[in-house]
Amino acid sequence: MDELFLRFGDLPLHPLAVHFAVVLLPLSAIVFIVAVCWPKFRGKFLVSSLVGLGVSLPAVYVASQSGKAFQEVVGSPGVHAELGDSMMALSIGMFVVAFAYWLAVKRDLAKPIVYALSFIGISVAIASIVMIVLIGHSGAAATWSSVLG
Repeated sequence: MDELFLRFGDLPLHPLAVHFAVVLLPLSAIVFIVAVCWPKFRGKFLVSSLVGLGVSLPAVYVASQSGKAFQEVVGSPGVHAELGDSMMALSIGMFVVAFAYWLAVKRDLAKPIVYALSFIGISVAIASIVMIVLIGHSGAAATWSSVLG
């Protein structure tokens, strides 16, 4: 199974797969935050953010699995691997909360429920964005610190 996630042609899969997750998840999280805060935007883009978050799930999974396969070849990247392990759970949580929010808005549930889901959704979206930045920074540091000194 590790070989499946190790290469894409002659290139290592991890650096390629990571970029899909690194762009799609934060972008979808930002669109979700704006949709929650701005009702006009919500009608047009809440579903788009939900689709983006759903598509980011397999992207995060492939990035995580390819990272584990790559780690067996090049060695442990330390903090980067530890942070990366938590991203799958966080991205699932982000999707679940966004889906619950969409459902609450669509079914016109009581305002306290929608407000609670808004707060939780925005909090998880911010956490997802911060975690992606931290994972990316630690990965870049693990890759380039020995080259740049």
